[in-house]
Parts: sequence; structure tokens; C-alpha cells
Amino acid sequence: MLKKSHGKMNTIKKLKEHMKTIPFFMGCYNVYFNLRFGQRLKKKRKNFQKEHVELLQMFTKVLNDNGIQFWLEFGTLLGYYREHDVIKHDDDLDIGVFLSDSGKIKKALTENGFKLIREFRADDGGLEECYRYLHTSIDIFYFRNTDDNSSIYTYSFKSPVFPIKKKHLNKMLKMSVLKTTLKNYGFERAVFKDCNVYIPSKPEEQLKALYGENFMVPDPSFDPRGKHFECRTYFTHEEKPAFGVFMELPL
Repeated sequence: MLKKSHGKMNTIKKLKEHMKTIPFFMGCYNVYFNLRFGQRLKKKRKNFQKEHVELLQMFTKVLNDNGIQFWLEFGTLLGYYREHDVIKHDDDLDIGVFLSDSGKIKKALTENGFKLIREFRADDGGLEECYRYLHTSIDIFYFRNTDDNSSIYTYSFKSPVFPIKKKHLNKMLKMSVLKTTLKNYGFERAVFKDCNVYIPSKPEEQLKALYGENFMVPDPSFDPRGKHFECRTYFTHEEKPAFGVFMELPL
């Protein structure tokens, strides 16, 4: 009976994957997704635009008071450099830190009103966390140095389960892994939203590596997981075992 059930599930999964290749069904799914999640996403972005300054100020204060190194990373770094503001369509903050500070960071944040809502781990120690403050969130990417200290690298994670539903909360879900390796330029002080933060010492070079030569031109359809970027390497769960736990729904 178990074998039959497993075979049936595989057949349904293959059928769903096939349907994704048919434009008509994909169009129907996109309409369904926008109706179900569009309003929630708009609300999340509205909360972010309203609260991101207070979020950054509080985060900055907590980490600076505890002597913890952090820097603007990914979309938040792009907004700082290109827009001198957060990106208009963004809905969270991206921060880089060093993995060796993970314990101190969790303790400091949870003691100051931040709630851990997502945590992703790879078997080799890779880590990504997401914290909520008020009604918006901040993604923390934990970096490590390469053996020769010429580069730093971090992991981000993707769940094959989408969308995440209540039944998936507080369960270990298998993840695929995206490894991002960047040159180690060191860091320098900067001011963003009246906060004393750090940024990579050569932000333009880092943003070129992450988003391409035309990163100064806004592209709403840009796919940050694009495989044409040399700084990114993809791993399936089988290649690099990783798991994630969602404590709250993403949207």
C-alpha cells in the first residue's frame, strides 16, 4: 500500500511539473497567486516602507552597542548606492555578518524585540536567518572567509515547497542552496537613514559582481538567482544537504 501511495504522489508531482510548462495553466496559476497573495505582498511592502527606518535604526543600535561587525548587503546595498534609499519595490532589509558572531547576534536581537521567524542551515555550517521587528523583516546572511582570506562567501536557501502554508510551519524542510562568493574588499563606515553602518570598501565592484555591469539601471524583472553570474554557485539538496524552518508565514 505504501509503495502504491508513493507512486501516486510521484505521478501527481510529475503532472504538476508538466502543467507548469503549459502557458494556459501558468497563466491561470499566476492569476490565482495574485488573487491569493497579492494583497498580502502589498501590505508587506507598505509596512516595510513605513517601518524600515525604525527597523534599521534599532538593528544598528543593537549590533553597534554589542560591538558586532555588520554591513549592508545585496538589495539593501544596491538601494544605498544607486537610489540613496531603499529600493522602491523591496520589502525587507539585507544585512551581512560573519558566521562567528551568530550566537551573539541571536542573543542580542532576541533580547531587544526582534523575533526569529525563519532559519536555514546547511550541513557544513552555512546559515541564513530572518528576524521580524514590528511588522517587517530583516534577512541576515552569515559570511565566512575563504582559506586565503581573499574572498568571503555566504549561502541563501530555497525551499521546493511553495507557497509555504500553515501546515509547513515549525517543520524541517529540505532546501536547495545558492552559494555567493565575493572578493574580500574589507569594510568602511557609511551613513544610511541616519544610521552608522558599514558597507564593502568597493561597493561598485561588489554590485557589478552581484547584478552585472548595468546595475545602475533599475530592472524590476531582474532575477537575483540568475545562473550567468560567476559569483553564484547552485547546489541541490542532494549535493549540499540543507534544511529550513519557518516559524511564521513568509507573507
